[in-house]
Amino acid sequence: MNKKTIIAKIFCCLFAVVALVACDKEPIDNGKTIPKEEKETPKEINDNTLYELPVVFHVLSNSTTKQEYIPNDAHLRRLLFYVNELYAGGIYGPSANIRVKFVAAIEDEKGEKMKTQGVVYDQWDEKYPINCENFMTSNGNKYTKYLWDPNKYINVFVYLFEEGDDESEVLGISHMPYKTKENATLQGLEQVAIGKMTKKNISFPLSVSINAKYINTLSARYTSGLKEKTFRGYKEEDVVVTLAHELGHYLGLFHVFAEDRNNGVIDSCIDSDYCQDTPSYNKKQYEKDALDLASRLTSSNVHELFQRKDCSGKVYEATNIMDYAYCYSYAFTPNQQYRMRQVLYYSPLIPGPKKTTTTRSVAPDKVLDLPIRISKCPRKEGRQIVFGRQLR
Repeated sequence: MNKKTIIAKIFCCLFAVVALVACDKEPIDNGKTIPKEEKETPKEINDNTLYELPVVFHVLSNSTTKQEYIPNDAHLRRLLFYVNELYAGGIYGPSANIRVKFVAAIEDEKGEKMKTQGVVYDQWDEKYPINCENFMTSNGNKYTKYLWDPNKYINVFVYLFEEGDDESEVLGISHMPYKTKENATLQGLEQVAIGKMTKKNISFPLSVSINAKYINTLSARYTSGLKEKTFRGYKEEDVVVTLAHELGHYLGLFHVFAEDRNNGVIDSCIDSDYCQDTPSYNKKQYEKDALDLASRLTSSNVHELFQRKDCSGKVYEATNIMDYAYCYSYAFTPNQQYRMRQVLYYSPLIPGPKKTTTTRSVAPDKVLDLPIRISKCPRKEGRQIVFGRQLR
């Protein structure tokens, strides 16, 4: 059976639920799924503190960019609303409440009101589409001109990614945060000696990047009238999931499957995300098994695509936002919650109030030689396809 036949068969067996949200009306936060919070800095920072993190989307384009890859500001703010539902948890299934709310920035770095809330449209003068890895790792202050103060904003760049020569396609990419002596127990992150830093200290565009190719691709689950805890259908290229996933990296999370130190998938089963309550699995073996299953797929065994086998051989359903491929992507665990909270409490160049006890009050006035670590999230062409399922 050839590849096209396998893909066609998967399409027939999976109950696809796809919706491209076309309206410009923004959802209203009625306080039911996302708690309202005080805007003032809390007097005491603890696990109940709800972090409000300003986000600024930088849409990069030039004269050749198709209009479909230049999203309007209302659409981007709508994405944050749906991401906040995932971070609040309890919408599509059991999940830890991270107590984080991503909000569209309303003021620029000068304190002036933004013309388009949370969104700036920047002219790109170089080759387009853009090589996302080169952009994120450029370490010569070339692209920091686009960057807003990371201590006040999370910068999210939206542009069309240059496609590689292999079969993979990148949906999103993110920098990983730093740790200091005060959260040194967080394994896997690069430790820096200076606990307080500013934009002047970095020479690369510390940020998240999202592939504009899928910026308008949303799943039906966010707007469906059947929206309830048991409704989990979504599309794998869903930009809401991609954004939630990349923001997870930005706040210190790794993929739940087995990887090496450079975030490369390995043909083995080890716990490499430093969270004991997220079962790890051999992703390479899973992909082989999924391809074999696809050749004999029926409506009675399609659910097996959403299953994983952990390192002990136990089968479980894939729901974690830090996974991908055939996965429901709605859950965070308490250990993941802990990691993100520790990054928020102590890591430099992350917005929000800190617990830090460092005595240094002024950051050094120079560019620092900082390690750059990114996490790139590719998909395989023809393998990651539209899917969804409504559970009854």
